[in-house]
Amino acid sequence: IEGIIWKIVLDDELNCMAIESRTLTKQVLFSVYDFNQQCFIILNYPFEEKWQLGLLALYQHKLILHGFENEFAPTQK
Repeated sequence: IEGIIWKIVLDDELNCMAIESRTLTKQVLFSVYDFNQQCFIILNYPFEEKWQLGLLALYQHKLILHGFENEFAPTQK
C-alpha cells in the first residue's frame, strides 16, 4: 500500500477489506484485499480526481466512494 492508510472498511460477507490511502503529494489511492483468495483485487488505484474522494463502503467487491465539498472541509457530498 502506497502512502498513509487513511481508512479501512470491511465486507464481512465476502471476507474482503477496502483501504483508502493518501500520499504526501496529495493523491488518494484505493485498494481491495480478498482474504479468501489471499490477494489484492485492486492495488493503489488512482482516480482522475486526485484528492477529494473518500471511501464510504465496500459491497460485493465494489467500492462506494463519496466526494468532499471542498479541499478544506471534511463535509461529504
